[in-house]
Order: sequence, then structure tokens, then C-alpha cells
Amino acid sequence: HQRLLDAAQTIIQNYHPTLPLNPNWPLIRLGEITSARMGETLIKKDMTGFGKPIFSADSSNKPWSYTESTRLSFGKDTIVVGARGTIGSVKFPNIDKFTCTQTTIAVTANSEKIIPAFLYCSLLAFDFRSITEGVGIPMITVANINKINIPLPPLKEQKAIVAEIKAEQSLVNANRELIERFEKKIQSAIARIWNDKK
Repeated sequence: HQRLLDAAQTIIQNYHPTLPLNPNWPLIRLGEITSARMGETLIKKDMTGFGKPIFSADSSNKPWSYTESTRLSFGKDTIVVGARGTIGSVKFPNIDKFTCTQTTIAVTANSEKIIPAFLYCSLLAFDFRSITEGVGIPMITVANINKINIPLPPLKEQKAIVAEIKAEQSLVNANRELIERFEKKIQSAIARIWNDKK
């Protein structure tokens, strides 16, 4: 049982959505269908603990902090990409107002050309190591983000692909919960064994 659980856990932890490719879809540069800009510099006194959520280049999908002091504001059509530190971490806040730190790049979709959720899936599947610069402090730049080529199906197909990926993600989440339940059962059984031996 434990080997099966370990194998399933590895698959789930390494899960990344894959986009079905069609040779008839044109490859489009992100700079043509999105606008990208660095996040803003925020200092300790800006972190008020309430106000607008702040997203940073970390591995968490939750806000890093909150602020009432902000120059930038993004919305539901913006994806946040880690540019320094956790390079290539991709977040889709999908909320009305938020900001992000100078360690990130905010990529805002032109929703007439690309659905934000499709942009998010495309960036999740992209290998950001291929555009990383710098030796001492590796980073990605707005210019390099703008040069990324992605396959761009019509909006109707984008919606269908996003729905398919959401269905896959739901299965992954359900299996993750199942694994957690089995792990607790295993731990409980082990605890009973040791208690019986006392």
C-alpha cells in the first residue's frame, strides 16, 4: 500500500497541465497579446496587514502580505510570474484588486485575444529556465517574457481546453485528499501496533 501511495503522491506533486497542441494554431509572441511589467518595490512599513493583497515570487498561491500603500493595481486578467528567487512560479490570483512585488512580473491578458485562464495554463506549462538570465542572481525580464511564443487557438477552443484542464485538476485534488486519508489510516495502524507492544 505504501509504495502505491508514494507513487501516486509523486505523480500528483509533479502534476502540470499539458496543452494539447495543434499544428494549425499559430505561434504568437506574448508581447502581442499581453502587457507585462515588473511588480512594485514595497518596504516593511508598507506591510499594513490589511488592504490590497500582495503576491510575491514564492511557491505559495496565497498572498505574501497586504498593503494600503501601493502604486500598482492588477485584476482578474493578470497572471503573476516569479522573476527572481522562485523563478517561474506562476500564480493566477483571479481577484479584482491586488499588487505584486519587484521580484515578480505581472502579465496582463488582452482578453479579446487570450482568456486569462488559458494564459495561466500556458505559462504553467512553459519552461522558464530557457529564458533565465544572470549568473550571480538569476532572473527573468519583461523583455524575455514578451518574446515567449505560445500556441494560440481560437477563443472557443481556449475555453474548451481550460474546462478540460479544470476537470483534470479536480481529479488530482480528489486523489490528493484520498492519499491524505490513507496516510492517516496507515499512521493510525502503525500507532496501534506500537501501543499493542507496550
